[in-house]
Amino acid sequence: MRLESFRLFVIVCLFGCTTLTFGQDLFDYSNSKKYADYLFEAGRYDESATEYERVVYLNPTDTTSWHNLLISMQNLELYQESIRRLKSIETVTIASIQFGKIHTYALFSSSQFEEIRGVVGNYTFTKPDLNFLTAASLALEGNWESAQQESEQLNNPPYLVQQMYTVASEAQDRRHKSPFLAGALSTVVPGLGKIYTGRWKDGLFSLLLISTTGYQAYRIISEKGIDRPGAWIFGGLALGFYTGNIYGSVKSAQEFNQIEEKKYEDRVQYLLDIYYGR
Repeated sequence: MRLESFRLFVIVCLFGCTTLTFGQDLFDYSNSKKYADYLFEAGRYDESATEYERVVYLNPTDTTSWHNLLISMQNLELYQESIRRLKSIETVTIASIQFGKIHTYALFSSSQFEEIRGVVGNYTFTKPDLNFLTAASLALEGNWESAQQESEQLNNPPYLVQQMYTVASEAQDRRHKSPFLAGALSTVVPGLGKIYTGRWKDGLFSLLLISTTGYQAYRIISEKGIDRPGAWIFGGLALGFYTGNIYGSVKSAQEFNQIEEKKYEDRVQYLLDIYYGR
């Protein structure tokens, strides 16, 4: 009886040790990395980021896992967190272009354009890369002339630098509407400022509306005097529409310029998407 009990005790202990060892193996560096890679390739970035945190904790020198961790964060739009984690990596390999692209991508995505020009020198970017990234950051700040000058420094520029030069050059010649002139035109002729910015229907509607209410106020005043309620009502409406027409014309010119600017910003963003491969 005692012998049977001893055998049972030994079997239970062996089984427990085997299970514990197997469980530990499931969460060792190799298996964790394989699982993290699987999640990353499947596009499950929330889970892959968590798993890569475990991997780099187990092996802080695994730069591939660091890279995928930061990419996972950026796919979750955690740009500032990815920059913070990047700065915490203590390994010389982070000076590579690979990590430089991660850093600058996060800065572009969070509109920190001036910061980009301050960090590109910390990485082993090629001269064309430096020209392209610097020009793109200047362009997205609205400094198209400097972007053009930056992108014309190379004798035989690659495709992306050539395209950046073209975009920057064309952006300087883009159509522009003066908000002051738009407001002034609508002061003289209601709706003319909106017509100037290309909004013909809005301009004609403003002209018709102000003319109609103004005429009604004039007719009542001429026939019944200025003390009639209708005169004040239509006069007030005409004045309100007239003032709004001037303000609307100024806003119309500003919106026109913003739309034109965004067309070229989108072209720069397209070039950045090609560069980063995302």
